[in-house]
Amino acid sequence: LNLLDRNDSVNIAWPKTEIEKYGHGWAWDDYKYDYQAVRNWWPIYGNRVTILKEEDSLAVTPTFFEDFVEANQEGAGGNGTDREVNYNLFKVNPTKDTAKFEESIPFEFSKDLLIQLLSDTLKKDFRFTDQIIINPDTLFSQSIDDVLSLMMKVSDNLISEQMLILSAWKHGYTSINPFIKHARLIWLSDLNDFVWVDGSGLSRYNLIAPVDQVRLLKKAHEEFGLERLKNILAVGGESGTIKDWYAAEEPYIYAKTGTLSNNHNLSGFMKTRSGKWMIFSFMNNHYTVPTDTVKTEMQKLLEGIRDSY
Repeated sequence: LNLLDRNDSVNIAWPKTEIEKYGHGWAWDDYKYDYQAVRNWWPIYGNRVTILKEEDSLAVTPTFFEDFVEANQEGAGGNGTDREVNYNLFKVNPTKDTAKFEESIPFEFSKDLLIQLLSDTLKKDFRFTDQIIINPDTLFSQSIDDVLSLMMKVSDNLISEQMLILSAWKHGYTSINPFIKHARLIWLSDLNDFVWVDGSGLSRYNLIAPVDQVRLLKKAHEEFGLERLKNILAVGGESGTIKDWYAAEEPYIYAKTGTLSNNHNLSGFMKTRSGKWMIFSFMNNHYTVPTDTVKTEMQKLLEGIRDSY
């Protein structure tokens, strides 16, 4: 923001190749849930609208969308918010919690909307240009481990998709699929024949065996080291998507979850009672019981392994 704010006008050189807003195999009717924000070259405000109700007031971020939010609307959905398909018209019914209500819902992205949001926030003139940028500089705004930690602990799908997009661009690719083929050939050739279609794992077309998850974690351990990985991954009983599970006096699970309807996975590192470290990948699919039931049984088994080794 500071960099953009130092200029009276900003020209945006947009790649000619567009990125599909949804990954191959994403559920189309999940468009209104915060975990499936659309993909593009320049995410802004997390590609989400945040609606906060405290007492009798309703705050919308970014404020640009205030006139597109209708409050106290029936049919706003079980999570209290809804949006028209392909349009930025939002319905909110915050009565489920009269004291406080906060929800995020993805907005429909367009290049015109990007210009409007940038101009509305920075009060500057933004426009697109066909100019070719020669030897562009790169602005690094966050440390890599801060980004990885946020992505892994809260399971932020937009960050993971954007990391894949930026990695592709850094290696000279303007689309994701050719870069995935490049990554498999150059860095992951020792893995089995798996299917990889997006950055977040939102697609059910992604197929990988637990043994290859273990191999990936072993590669990460060799490159990053255990202490660095412990700071990036969610910690059982303490942080991220497993803060309510695998609690112990001394943390013993450092891992990443993966959850879709009827599927729940956990892969990471476990410290046993004797002080040994194990790499594990635990996958459950096509179950019909509540996911918490599956997690309870997983916790029993992992505790048993921890206590036995």
